[in-house]
Amino acid sequence: MRTIVIIVAFSLGLYSCQKVVNLKLNTSSSQIVIVAKISDQMGTDTVLITKSVNFSEPNVFPQVTGAKVYIADNEGNIDTLKELVAGKYITKPNFKGVNGRVYTLTVESEGQTYIAHSAIPSVVSIDSIYLGTNAGGFGGGFGGHKGKTINVVFKDQPEVLNFYKIVEYINGVEQSSNLLSDHLLEGQSIIRSLRAKTAIGDTILVELQGIDNNVYEYFRTAERNNLASAMPSNPVSNISNKALGYFNAYSVSVKKIILIQ
Repeated sequence: MRTIVIIVAFSLGLYSCQKVVNLKLNTSSSQIVIVAKISDQMGTDTVLITKSVNFSEPNVFPQVTGAKVYIADNEGNIDTLKELVAGKYITKPNFKGVNGRVYTLTVESEGQTYIAHSAIPSVVSIDSIYLGTNAGGFGGGFGGHKGKTINVVFKDQPEVLNFYKIVEYINGVEQSSNLLSDHLLEGQSIIRSLRAKTAIGDTILVELQGIDNNVYEYFRTAERNNLASAMPSNPVSNISNKALGYFNAYSVSVKKIILIQ
């Protein structure tokens, strides 16, 4: 338990007083944090497992080692992940998610079992990305192109409830992301403007992820908490047994451009 003393001074006309407010902030037990991602692309996917820490402690999150981690699909296929380094578990190099399948993540650690489900939606392809004016509700420009943005264009699938995460990379480094559902946009051509600042010569890669509703809710509540002025709560996890974090099985479409004069 830690006690913080805050001195609050009030003044009204010629009258003033001081009031001492004692805030008693209780510590909480450490919780497991699982961040797991698999996609429909060939390659190695990862599951990161750590422990949470109290607000008064440094942001150094202990890795969880020795866990048993499995990913299975609804067709009966299962992959046992290998611990590459402390707290980082990887799939086999030839592991690849399949669109339309439901995946189950199981983590066994310290006598507890944590389970999450995530379905990979059908892939929605990016039609184009281009340099243009702001077309998707996000402001800002970038060096050398005042008032310009990188725009991404894709067509939503009709009669399907879709959720998207649009991720922008500049020269291989992730810069920004957007969340989007197709509520009121079903079946339409969608344009979204990306916010990161870029310059001539930069390579811009845009990744359109198709995510399921539960993962969308996790990212949406995390984004809302980041914007909240009051003390935020934890994002809504799709993992059982009070674990923090998320399991995201997603489809991917990618396009890139190089900015030239």
